Amino acid sequence: MRLVCAVTDGVCALKFCVRALKFHKCKGTAGVRKGKIVVRRGMVDFFGGIFAVGKGGEVVGMGVAWCGADVPAAQESRGLTKTGGVTMFYDSPTSYFDAGGTYDSVSSPSAKKRPMAKPKLELQRKDFQETLDLVNVILTAMTGNPTFGSPNPTLASTTTLKNTAATKLAAYNSAVAAVATALSDRDVAFENLRAGLTQLAAYVDNIANGDRVKIESAGMPVRNDPDPISELAPVENLTLDFTEFEGALHASWDQVRGAGAYEIQASVDPVTPTSWAFKDISTTITTVLKDFTSGTKMWIRVRAVGGGSERGPWSDPTAKTVP
Repeated sequence: MRLVCAVTDGVCALKFCVRALKFHKCKGTAGVRKGKIVVRRGMVDFFGGIFAVGKGGEVVGMGVAWCGADVPAAQESRGLTKTGGVTMFYDSPTSYFDAGGTYDSVSSPSAKKRPMAKPKLELQRKDFQETLDLVNVILTAMTGNPTFGSPNPTLASTTTLKNTAATKLAAYNSAVAAVATALSDRDVAFENLRAGLTQLAAYVDNIANGDRVKIESAGMPVRNDPDPISELAPVENLTLDFTEFEGALHASWDQVRGAGAYEIQASVDPVTPTSWAFKDISTTITTVLKDFTSGTKMWIRVRAVGGGSERGPWSDPTAKTVP
């Protein structure tokens, strides 16, 4: 039996030799020395890219190993064609391995296929100008390209589509710029108009001197007078606190709408209908009440006073011992 093997490099050749020795029960080991594959107690000769495995003077296996510049020469010398990584065939249809399998045809391990390349345009991720730029690159590359002799659609048709899209994009950009300018001009014009009307209203107000009829005769609306307060609300949340002064209390309360001032009354303890007496008038919602006797428990109440001297109800009274 004669075994012929084509492998891609010397390492594969060496591995093949070792397998061949094992298949044919040759006792020995294979290695590389001075450019030859050597088998102890077997026979491997490596020359010119061709090696043989022998046993007892009989050639039991031969092969061809090539790499780099040796590939064409080895293929030509042995009439072999490299398919994938390794090509193996057997001369005799009656040759067997130890396992009993018959090999009478070319055996070629399936090579790992590379994935096929596909165009990658990613048009959905490109804006309008980026799309136009890509078309220009493609048209330049495909014009006169012998690989793509009959483009579909034609390059002329694609150029027409590109020119139409570019024209529409330019028109759109011009329109957007025009709208932005128009908006800015509109805003400036109305700002100037409002400033002029404000100045004219000031002139009318100066001449009319508060006369509603005169203001209305100028075609201008008149501000509404504030609604009159028909009834003042009672003062709420009256609180009394100590101060740093003897015989004095700090009073505070919530503001009442329409109040111009607040009237304060005080009473000694216990309170009676006639024990209340005027204490102070405050124009704010906080004040210090003085001239009390230290150690005396005093009651305080507050009510709002309007602009027309109208008065609201008294607050709930609050008591505090004077420091």
